[in-house]
Amino acid sequence: MKKKFRVVRKQEFVYPVEHSKHSKRRARQRAITEGHIQAALNYSEGFFKQGMIFHVVKSKLIPETFDPSLRQRIQNLVIVIAGDSNKIITCYKADKPMSWIKKKPKELHKYKMVG
Repeated sequence: MKKKFRVVRKQEFVYPVEHSKHSKRRARQRAITEGHIQAALNYSEGFFKQGMIFHVVKSKLIPETFDPSLRQRIQNLVIVIAGDSNKIITCYKADKPMSWIKKKPKELHKYKMVG
């Protein structure tokens, strides 16, 4: 006998994050508010790459009951957070964010010390 489960609305959390100067400037330029960032962190999938955490909002992770305008604003939003703290490095929208993040190498070779 199959049991039926009722989907309960996911409880939203307020994540204690702080912005870097760069992320504040970029968020302002891209019209991404603190509310958008908190909604994105609640309905995103996190990936750890290059010592950073990439939070990607996929359309299938956003509930259908969401406000359509907010849904459109946070869809495909990427929030990059430092892996060792709760500081937001940058935030941006991308057409295919998963393909960009998967292509990134595991380490930042550009900044590796030579010697």
